[in-house]
Amino acid sequence: SYSTGRVDICAEPRLTEELLLCVDPLYRMDELERQWPGHFKMWIRYHLEPLGNKGRMLLYDLDGSVGDLVEGEERVHYIDRFEERLGLPPLWEECPDCVEYLAYDHCLFKGRGIAKWIAVVHGPDTFFASGSGPVASGLLDLVGHRAPEISILLLPMVHFDGEAENVPNRTALCRRSVLASFTWRRRQPDYFRAQVVVRPRSVDYIDGHRAWLFETVPWPSSQHVVLADEWRANHYGSLFQSRSWENLGERVKDTSMCRALERMCLCSEGEYAKVRQKK
Repeated sequence: SYSTGRVDICAEPRLTEELLLCVDPLYRMDELERQWPGHFKMWIRYHLEPLGNKGRMLLYDLDGSVGDLVEGEERVHYIDRFEERLGLPPLWEECPDCVEYLAYDHCLFKGRGIAKWIAVVHGPDTFFASGSGPVASGLLDLVGHRAPEISILLLPMVHFDGEAENVPNRTALCRRSVLASFTWRRRQPDYFRAQVVVRPRSVDYIDGHRAWLFETVPWPSSQHVVLADEWRANHYGSLFQSRSWENLGERVKDTSMCRALERMCLCSEGEYAKVRQKK
């Protein structure tokens, strides 16, 4: 609000979330769903369910393809056709990354009003996990114990690349899973493509892989580089097209994410939920 002759000062908003997840603008997710049925919802629930009512996801798309996939997800704030909402021509087929930084700006500003932390999630090809695999409290385990002076966490990407393995389902009920089909990763972590987790009230700008602090916040003492055996962003780099990161060392077998399948994989006709209830 405003009035002539004075500047009204709004009360500082109450933070309602421990964590806000910001996702790169997505497109052609209908094609992903056809290739990997159920993966998108599993990816959302993998990150949000451990947070309970303490976390939320801000999800953008460029072509409307996410709409049906987030139906019923109450903790997802979905913004469709992001270019058009900004008043820009829909040029995403020529340059799908052209509005990526604008999405980060929006999510950062949104986060300042509602969340203690925000984390950039590259997309449905990326899963945050501890070095030993999924933990019950998800990313809250990463941020919950941080000292107040820490404002930036840089998590390395770990690339699971190459071709999908032809493996049987983990159970007779569960659908084919990305987490079971890619279990070979590069030995060396990738800090050049680090994922950022930040306190939004301390950070002026983020670009997905780095963050810039306000001038009043000391640096580098406020930044912590996380070791891969502590926390990391598992990147399934061949989910959309076959890719390889030979410069990051040999491939090693890593099945740490397979524990997530029992808890998270989507099964036909709700049979998995029935099995869990009987145990």
